[in-house]
Amino acid sequence: MHPMIFFAGLLAVLFASALYLVKRATFARYMRANGVITELIERPSHTDDKQDIKFTPRIAFRTAQGADIDFVPRAAFFGRMQVGDTLPLLYEAKNPQNAVIDGFFHRHLTELVVFLLGLAEAVPYLLHKFAG
Repeated sequence: MHPMIFFAGLLAVLFASALYLVKRATFARYMRANGVITELIERPSHTDDKQDIKFTPRIAFRTAQGADIDFVPRAAFFGRMQVGDTLPLLYEAKNPQNAVIDGFFHRHLTELVVFLLGLAEAVPYLLHKFAG
């Protein structure tokens, strides 16, 4: 195995870790609110399989200043949902449209994927180098 594989994986792990810390600090400044799912929007499917229909929620909430906001999450949505369900949210006070569902995977999915891909590159190299 080429050492560049290890260094690429290490770089991905370091990048994901730094991004996690930056986003964690950013979200610490966000305000908390409870949102209500007001609509389920059907997402286009990459197949014609009617069994695999995906939905994205439209979520409404009220800011601490009393403004009514509705938004559609930018990130992937996990879990079963129905209109009327309540979700914990985090939002930026100056830009409440920039809200995110307050759950680890909703806040940090990007970093988690990059971190795991980096490990998937670095660990096999280390095992090959030191165990084989």
